[in-house]
Amino acid sequence: MTIPGLNIMELVDAYMDNFFDHQYFLNLHDGTIVLLNDAFEDDDELHNEIEANFGVTYLRIPQIESGLAYRDMQDFSYRVSSTLLQFKLQQALSGPRPFRRFKDVLLDFPQERDQWFQFEYERNLERVREWLRDENITIDEP
Repeated sequence: MTIPGLNIMELVDAYMDNFFDHQYFLNLHDGTIVLLNDAFEDDDELHNEIEANFGVTYLRIPQIESGLAYRDMQDFSYRVSSTLLQFKLQQALSGPRPFRRFKDVLLDFPQERDQWFQFEYERNLERVREWLRDENITIDEP
């Protein structure tokens, strides 16, 4: 099945948002991505529409598991050329709140921070493409 109008970057963004109140759904007919936020009770109409058309019109977009995200940070920390940054990143990953601390360390290294975002995006882009293949969905990418 080909979904016209599906924006792969938006799909990756939805996949990467693992906030516990957020659920994303892909409209199989027009490629739109819908956010269902459990924190807002005024989404009842949208919730009912998704539930009534689940599997026909809407497909739930998976969210990245924290273990995969953590592994990506570890992999990236081994790839940086600076031994100082490598040490700081690995130290951040071994303490409490590793996700926050990892990103805080990168604030002092803007070039590597940009490299991290590119690395993270490419990893998740491949995961989203694999999910699409598993669902027999093709998209028109430029």
